[in-house]
Amino acid sequence: TYWFDKHLALATGIGVCGSGIGIAIFALLSDHLIETYGWKGAMLLLSGLMFSCVAFSSLFRKVDYMEEKSHLKTALTETFDFRILTDVVFVYFAFVIFLCGAVYYVPIIFLKDHVVKTGMGTGGDAVNLMVFFGLSNAFGRAFIGYIADFLSLNRIILFGLSFLSYGVAIGLIAAFGQNYTLLIVLIIIFGLAEGAFITLLPVVVVDLFGMERITNAFGLILLIIDYNI
Repeated sequence: TYWFDKHLALATGIGVCGSGIGIAIFALLSDHLIETYGWKGAMLLLSGLMFSCVAFSSLFRKVDYMEEKSHLKTALTETFDFRILTDVVFVYFAFVIFLCGAVYYVPIIFLKDHVVKTGMGTGGDAVNLMVFFGLSNAFGRAFIGYIADFLSLNRIILFGLSFLSYGVAIGLIAAFGQNYTLLIVLIIIFGLAEGAFITLLPVVVVDLFGMERITNAFGLILLIIDYNI
């Protein structure tokens, strides 16, 4: 959000599409590791891979705006400034995000059990569904980031539509996800919608509350959605 102002949506879409690709790759990798080393060994290996985030995060460098705000006391004051909770728009937005967090990963968490217990397929078939989800999710993040930068588009309305399609996709999976082929289609729709939602979230926060309050507003939004999950 600090580095890009002209193409913020596109930069965000490219930046976060790695999560979708990671879902596809790690769905296959995790299944293989569990079969080979058991769940404990798989968790140890995956935690080692996650630890590499420490090395990558050390490569980040501050922009001029952040250099000006680099004093720890000032940064903490900005981050934990709860006066934004008096903003009616923020409270409404935060409530919507809270509701989203309640169902955010439910379809993914229970996908494997659903496929196996309904007799639609094996655990491997469920893993393949996760691959479809991850790839469509990555595409949705990058594509929506590209089109959201068009000046003729209202990004807040686009965010609302992605939110709506996300909920509709979950409802369709619950209502019609009894056939494996149809479930593949629904999972792809779900992945595209979820990718659009994730890409537009920080962009819309900037549009609604301004760059000067991005740390404060987005930090609280992430706290709400992650705590709920």
